[in-house]
Amino acid sequence: MSPRKKTADDDFSILSSVCQHNVSLDVRPMGEKSTEFYRSSFLAFQRDAIPPVLVIQAPTSKGRIILLRPGQKIKLVFVHNGVIYSCATAILGRVRHQLNREIDVAALQLQVPAALATGKIRSFYRLSIPRSRSLEVMVGIYTGKRGKQQRIRSREKAYMTDIGGGGMGFRIAEGRSLLLGVDTRLSLSFRLSEEDQPIRLLGKIGFYLRRRDVREVFFGVQFIEVDSDIAYKRNIDKILRYVAEQQRISLQSRLNAIQ
Repeated sequence: MSPRKKTADDDFSILSSVCQHNVSLDVRPMGEKSTEFYRSSFLAFQRDAIPPVLVIQAPTSKGRIILLRPGQKIKLVFVHNGVIYSCATAILGRVRHQLNREIDVAALQLQVPAALATGKIRSFYRLSIPRSRSLEVMVGIYTGKRGKQQRIRSREKAYMTDIGGGGMGFRIAEGRSLLLGVDTRLSLSFRLSEEDQPIRLLGKIGFYLRRRDVREVFFGVQFIEVDSDIAYKRNIDKILRYVAEQQRISLQSRLNAIQ
């Protein structure tokens, strides 16, 4: 039995939920040279208005509101129940949105997107890696396509932002990211601790975020499974054990703080 196709009502339900919970999102002005994403959050979904209106907080960078014009087209990216969603829409106008009796915030009214595009569901928990204990990643960038002879054309140093059994995120200096894009295949080498042997895996870039407030680009990578590769399975097992141990340490620290 084939899975049920997502409908407009499903999209409306998702938008209602993310607005109710003020889910964070990334906003990118659409244009040939525009690659910067800005932070925002969902505020309200006025479904009964004619036409329906979506309201988000005015995007900011370094604490300052980014000026966007009515009529300007933007892209929204957010995560809901482990699924990455994206959509294109247009700005209807700038307003003040009342959060409560005492506080209102700068906001944007948007056209309700025609449809929400979905990414892949994360099947593994992803452990965030703070800057205070950055883990270095050596990234080898392949040239050529799968099935053809490949070679590594460049190697760059990056820093891990999160990791799980299915993939990882890393940040890299803006000037060193020029050869990286969606679907770029990578060789990844990193240590989870100084005492460990390097973990080496293959990956493919699934998405990236370029932020104006820092001179770095953030990439999300999906690990590529190699059939019958014992080393691949051992490396994934090392990652899963590391993530579980870090979760245990974090939980114990919170319990100690309560006692």
